[in-house]
Amino acid sequence: MSAIPDKIDNRSYGEDHGATDDAVLTFRTVAKSFRSGGRRIDALREISLGVRRGQATGLIGPDGAGKTTLIRLAAGLLLPD
Repeated sequence: MSAIPDKIDNRSYGEDHGATDDAVLTFRTVAKSFRSGGRRIDALREISLGVRRGQATGLIGPDGAGKTTLIRLAAGLLLPD
């Protein structure tokens, strides 16, 4: 059994949501939240993303936007909700 959940795999999904063979990473409606001080903080909400082999990809956003959370999910260091 894989440690990486079904929502994260090595296939990319195009606009028609059909898998493409050249993908190295795919997120399908992935969410991650944390608890802080008794309240829930949504770090990622329903993120879908596909990265194809040979494609240069960057994550840009303000502090607290979920960039590090996304990378930790991709690396298998965190599990999605």
